[in-house]
Formats: sequence, C-alpha cells, structure tokens
Amino acid sequence: MPFEKNHRRLLLAVCTALFFMPFMMAAGGNAVLRPCESLHASARQLGLVGASYSLGLACSN
Repeated sequence: MPFEKNHRRLLLAVCTALFFMPFMMAAGGNAVLRPCESLHASARQLGLVGASYSLGLACSN
C-alpha cells in the first residue's frame, strides 16, 4: 500500500517520537535525582515524580 506524501511525514513523526520515548523517560528519571536529594525526598516521593513525568508524556502523545 503506497503512502501519500502527507502520510509519509506523519509516519516519520510517529516513528521518531516512539524511538525517542525511552530516552526521554530515562532522562527524566536521572534529572530529578539531584533536586530530590537536596529536598531530602524519600524514595516513594522520588518514584511519584518519575511516575507523574511518565504519565505526562503518555497523555501528551
């Protein structure tokens, strides 16, 4: 089934977003470590920050 020109761009955008999703989620988890340490956050609170970031990414796609 050949794709129209507009569909190729859409397919490229979707594939690119799906490729970068794991990298964005890993970066978000690493980025919150230092601020949570300075705020003396518990492991549960750190997990909630990571989960809310993942939920935000999932809802935006």
